[in-house]
Amino acid sequence: MILHSTGGDSQKVSLPQAIANGIAPDGGLYMPDTFPKLPNALFNNLPDMQLQEIAFVIANTLFGEVVPASELKQIVFDALDFEVPLRRVKDRIYSCELFHGPTLTFKDVWARLMARLLPKLDPAFGIPRDIIVATSGDSGAAVADGFSRAANTRVLVLYPKGELSRQQIAGFAQVRNVVAIEVDGSFDQCQAMAKEVVRANAASPHPRRRLTSANSIHQPPAPVARNHMLFPRLRTGGRASSGQRGGVCRALRQPRQSLGRAYGKNNGAAGQKIYRRQQCQRRVC
Repeated sequence: MILHSTGGDSQKVSLPQAIANGIAPDGGLYMPDTFPKLPNALFNNLPDMQLQEIAFVIANTLFGEVVPASELKQIVFDALDFEVPLRRVKDRIYSCELFHGPTLTFKDVWARLMARLLPKLDPAFGIPRDIIVATSGDSGAAVADGFSRAANTRVLVLYPKGELSRQQIAGFAQVRNVVAIEVDGSFDQCQAMAKEVVRANAASPHPRRRLTSANSIHQPPAPVARNHMLFPRLRTGGRASSGQRGGVCRALRQPRQSLGRAYGKNNGAAGQKIYRRQQCQRRVC
């Protein structure tokens, strides 16, 4: 997979290079030039497949040239060891429940997958690894839990002073390999700080530690980590016909989080609508 920067002033890179950089030198975000097609067998066997099996097929399609299939399968099944039920609301309206993970947030899905994929896609070769993330509540706990078993890894969590509850702070501050950093500013300022630190580290010719941003807006897009977007689209109709449009309701905070929807559309699962988090009333794609 070849990726380009949304800034337009950086060279195209491979997926492992994009993972290693986190952010393009021009400050842009990495996006894929093209998406590989999912195999037809996936759509033919959907009624009998579980979430983990669907995620493995997507992962193998995207990363099979970099990570052996046997390792990918173990990664996916280990990361997604909790239920992600799809509940019918009425007619062809469904709700995808994303709060059954260890930290009860939808970010458990991508954080656990990325924590396990990262060492395979971007080996540190013995160099200590730092994961930096800005949080307004959910990301910190999900990333801390996801990387809690990662060897030789430290998680730096930046959070805005006075904007998180004690329970939210405890969700990441009490994890063994986490450094919690309170910032006298807003979440946007925390995120800007994390971005600048990653860019400065990438510019260093001989960094002593590998530094990667865990904020989803900074991560090179991995649709397998967004499979919770593609999963309901596939399970509620697969390659939907033009007369069978349904709706899936789930939380979206950033436009980039509709990546799973775009990937599904690119592969023919174009029948469902996606709604934003505000009472799931605003359709975004």
